[in-house]
Amino acid sequence: MKISTRELAFLVYFLPLFALKMLDITADNNLLKITAGCCFILFAMCMFYMKFNNRLLKLFLLLLIYTVILIFTCGKQGAFFSVVMLLAMKDINMDNKNYKICFWVGAVFFIVACYLNKDGAEAVRFMNGEWVNMNKRSNILYVAFTALVSLYLLIYRDKLNNMRILGVAIVNYLIYMYVGSRTGVVSIFFLVILVLLFRNQYFRRLKIIKYGCIFAPLVCMVFSIFAGLKYDEYSFLKILDMMLQGRIAQNNAYLDRYDIKLFGQHIYEGAENGDFWNLDCAYLDMLICEGLIFAVLWIVVSTALIKYMYNNNRMVEVAILVMYAIYGISETFLLNCFLNMSLFLYGEYLYIQFNKIPNPTQCQI
Repeated sequence: MKISTRELAFLVYFLPLFALKMLDITADNNLLKITAGCCFILFAMCMFYMKFNNRLLKLFLLLLIYTVILIFTCGKQGAFFSVVMLLAMKDINMDNKNYKICFWVGAVFFIVACYLNKDGAEAVRFMNGEWVNMNKRSNILYVAFTALVSLYLLIYRDKLNNMRILGVAIVNYLIYMYVGSRTGVVSIFFLVILVLLFRNQYFRRLKIIKYGCIFAPLVCMVFSIFAGLKYDEYSFLKILDMMLQGRIAQNNAYLDRYDIKLFGQHIYEGAENGDFWNLDCAYLDMLICEGLIFAVLWIVVSTALIKYMYNNNRMVEVAILVMYAIYGISETFLLNCFLNMSLFLYGEYLYIQFNKIPNPTQCQI
């Protein structure tokens, strides 16, 4: 398997951080900080040999400056490293070879992560109308598994037969039995069902399906805000909150505590005077922490991307994007390119759009 210099630069940046995130190494871990710094420096050295047209260069400079500002205003680096990943994707064909490399590296570290989490922990969950005790492992295990499933589907998107889809469904159930994440197992089953339904031309031609998919990010954002604001007014939201382990109640608390700012703000997460604070919703994390500008940009770009994929009959990609959009209601990893594999599609879409713009002037940095 021959790897070009540009592909090597991309993999040197992406794979070490991807492997660590598969192991659930968090942002406050020194190993992740050191690795991230080294990977960024190595890739930054490669950037001096990359060529950009003026428009693309200006866009990335703007995005890098903006995401650096966000590091100071909200204290999170995920958006910055994801922008760098998009930059690293320039002139990279992710199809098959690079997706396969990422998949197999991720699979190895996912297995290690499963072993490290073998003991699990006793947890209380609201299931079938009652609270029950169960053995629970980290939800990040399921986020990592979702990344592997997405890579697998992208590798075989043109050769997805029934056996491969059935295999994904079976492994999904087995991982659920081990990890115990209901949002994770539902998300993957939803993804499998979407992939199967999109095989039917009549189904995917239905306007309600098409526009439901295209506006899925907006619907999820609106639902997250509505549920958080109206939590005390509707009983069905309280039931849903119990199923989501108090996430909606937390959303309500954060919306009460923080105002919405253009460039976001630092938010508190942890235990304070006996109160537990944890914002576990990507959309409210974008809105409150990263800020209004970022939240609007995310929805606009995500909507445009899904529309492009739908209009070009790339239905596996649509299914992945919609699944991640829904998953974001109960997790905050959407901005993290080392956990959210749909960001590869954002990069692909970005370069497709800029390749349409004639601009013969080249800049080398």
